[in-house]
Amino acid sequence: MGGVWKSGRGLEQVVARRIEAFELRNGLDAPCWPPPLDEDDQVDRLAKRLREYADFYAETYGNKEEVAELIPFMLEAFLDSDAGFKKCRKKRDGESMGVAS
Repeated sequence: MGGVWKSGRGLEQVVARRIEAFELRNGLDAPCWPPPLDEDDQVDRLAKRLREYADFYAETYGNKEEVAELIPFMLEAFLDSDAGFKKCRKKRDGESMGVAS
């Protein structure tokens, strides 16, 4: 990878060239792959995945829950798993209590 940086090309250029080469090899005319989804497609895809998760939850734990009931716990687990967010929050909370980090 050192050669990429020595030549002065940025990572974005390298990635764009590799995508372009992939598209040419595979006969794709799209400007990017995968093709971008419009907002309605994204919402539909997310709703489908959330329903699938609710089904998985019911099979795994034996309790059928509505998606709306699961979302707060999913978001909390996501936020708890984000190390950067936890570090930033810990630093902010320490500063607000007058503790130097």
